Amino acid sequence: MNYHDKMIGKPVLFFSVMFVLSSIILLFVSKTFIAEQYKSIIVRIGNEYFKQNINKDYILKRNVEVIPRAEVVGEIMVNTTFYDRKTREGNYPVKQISTNIYYEGLLPLMLVLVLVISSPVELRRKLLSLLIAFILINLYIFFKLYAFAYDNYNYPDYILKKLPWFTGSIVYYYNDFISISGYSFNFVIAFIIALISVVRKQDIERLKV
Repeated sequence: MNYHDKMIGKPVLFFSVMFVLSSIILLFVSKTFIAEQYKSIIVRIGNEYFKQNINKDYILKRNVEVIPRAEVVGEIMVNTTFYDRKTREGNYPVKQISTNIYYEGLLPLMLVLVLVISSPVELRRKLLSLLIAFILINLYIFFKLYAFAYDNYNYPDYILKKLPWFTGSIVYYYNDFISISGYSFNFVIAFIIALISVVRKQDIERLKV
C-alpha cells in the first residue's frame, strides 16, 4: 500500500491537504505560465471557427475577429463588423464585446482538476475521473464561448446569426442567467462536474446505508 492509498483512509484530512497544495500549485502555474498560452489557443480556435462558419458566408455579410488584449491577462475582444448595415455616413457598425478567458475558461478548468485531485479515492479511479472531468469542463467552456459569441439576449439588435429555435432559446436563457450570476456560476459548475466525474454508484449506495 503506497502513501496515497494510506492517506485516503483519512478522507477529510486527505481532501484538506490535497486541496490546499494542489490549489496553490495549479493556480500559480495557470496564472504565471499557462494563462497567455491558453488565451492564444482560444483565439486561434475562435478565429478558425468564425472564418469557416461566419466570415465565409457571403450571404450573411458579417466578419468576426477574435483579438487578444496584451495589456490584460486572459482578456480577449470579439469584434463583429456588420457589412449589411451600412450607416448614412458610409460606415459599417462594429460590435465589440470582451471577456476574460482566464476567469471564464482556465480558472474553472483548474478548479475542477483541483477538486478531482483532492478526492479521497484510489489512484486509478482518480486518473479516470480526471479524464472525465477534463472532457466535461472543456465541453462546458466551449459551449459558454459559443453562447457568448452568439449572444441574442444582451445584443438583440446585433445578433451574429439567427439560430434554430431550440439552440437560440438555450443561448438566450443561458445569457440571461449568466448576466445575473456572473463569475460565481463557474464555481458551481466546477463542483458539479467534479462530483459527476468522481462519484460512482457504489458511493451513493454507501450513503443510503
